[in-house]
Amino acid sequence: MRKKLVLEIIGVLILIVALFFIFRSEDPLKRCDSWGDKDSCYNDVAVEKKDLSICDKILDESRKGICYGGVARVKKDISICSKITTQDRKDECLSAVAAATTNPSLCDQIANITYKDRCYREYVEDNPDPSVCAKITDINLFGGCYTDVARSTKDATVCNNIPNEDIYSSHKAWCLEAASP
Repeated sequence: MRKKLVLEIIGVLILIVALFFIFRSEDPLKRCDSWGDKDSCYNDVAVEKKDLSICDKILDESRKGICYGGVARVKKDISICSKITTQDRKDECLSAVAAATTNPSLCDQIANITYKDRCYREYVEDNPDPSVCAKITDINLFGGCYTDVARSTKDATVCNNIPNEDIYSSHKAWCLEAASP
């Protein structure tokens, strides 16, 4: 009796392990067939597999652009961004690749000034380089960028890059405070 129970337990365990390997090796695109939002699934699989061709299954151009941008980011391949047909998505792609490659000069290629400013700012968050802050046109992002550099480097002289104009006064004060040890 006890031997039979042990054999049944072993049989069940073997079955569970076999099912695990069967489902684990299943084509990830098959799981997209059962999703309500197939485009999101295709996006996730494309980025996971670093496979641009999966993005082509997405019909909506904007969402396809998001997918291309995700693959471009993980592959660190700026050439993928040129395949995107909508400008906003192309700009987001360039920004994502710039962050992934830590190459702020890629931000220069962004058409939308808001995305371009954010690209520079995101770069500086991980790479405290005040020369990149100088390229930002948005007053808040500009002042905040120098504040981030001053905070990271504990160098108050970075704050001298913020103009002594009334419109920047609070940014300069925050920058100096951030540089304090």
